[in-house]
Amino acid sequence: MMSLRRWLPVALALLLLAVAVGSAAAQANVVASRIRLDIESFSAPLKPGVPTTVNGTLTYIWENGAIPTGSTTITLAAAPAGDAFNVTVDPTSVTITPGRLQGGSETTPFSVTITAANGTLAETRGNTTITATSTDNGNLRGSTTPASLNFLTAFLPKTVVTGPEGEVLVRGGAAQTLEFRVRNDGNADIQVGLSVTVPTDVQYTAPETIPSLKPGEETIVPVEIRTPWTGGIRGDLKLTATGTPLEVEGRGSSDAHTLTLVSTSAVPVGGATLPLAGLAVAGLLVARRRLW
Repeated sequence: MMSLRRWLPVALALLLLAVAVGSAAAQANVVASRIRLDIESFSAPLKPGVPTTVNGTLTYIWENGAIPTGSTTITLAAAPAGDAFNVTVDPTSVTITPGRLQGGSETTPFSVTITAANGTLAETRGNTTITATSTDNGNLRGSTTPASLNFLTAFLPKTVVTGPEGEVLVRGGAAQTLEFRVRNDGNADIQVGLSVTVPTDVQYTAPETIPSLKPGEETIVPVEIRTPWTGGIRGDLKLTATGTPLEVEGRGSSDAHTLTLVSTSAVPVGGATLPLAGLAVAGLLVARRRLW
């Protein structure tokens, strides 16, 4: 009994030493892994409402001495890019089986799709981070790699013109104002140039420009016209509006609205013509008598 008590502390010390040595050996046998992410850049600005995809590759690399116990799972995740953008990664995880002892690598493809919300203003910039994370596998340690992706939205011009429909009846000789509406359905501030075409012998007055229209804004464009007293005009009046961006790069857009002008004569016709003619003759007779 005394002998057992004497050797018990020694045995315990030897056990602790063995654990420490084993742990040190295990630590010395840890093998590193790393992940490389390569992602294409966006070749053009993103069109709001249209999903845009870029491709990428994930390369998993492990060093010599790896003793995996199975496959390594690598997750792919995208950081939020704000309310204006939706970001998805496909696939969200991949499985790779590393080789034993000898180092190596394996590459697998993935894609990132970003959709800008409808109505997002032109040249709105965004950024997301794609992160790949691998799990521990035997003595092969996991790793994490981030990759940044930048993008911005495109300018989508859309100028809309509306106005009176069909035929518009106007009285000869009298000024009449027609109202058109010009609206900016694009996603950037624009300046609008205006042009009017009218039938022959019709006079008009209209503004030449709208200095600024914000996205979603609409304004009234008055066009004042005057046709001959004699009437007899029938033809198209067209207002064309061309919007060009004020602060962003890109081409503008045009729209037009056409209506048909029909003018009536302001000169009395039928029975009313005879009294007027009589008055004209009486006036001539009075003038002649005065001369005599």
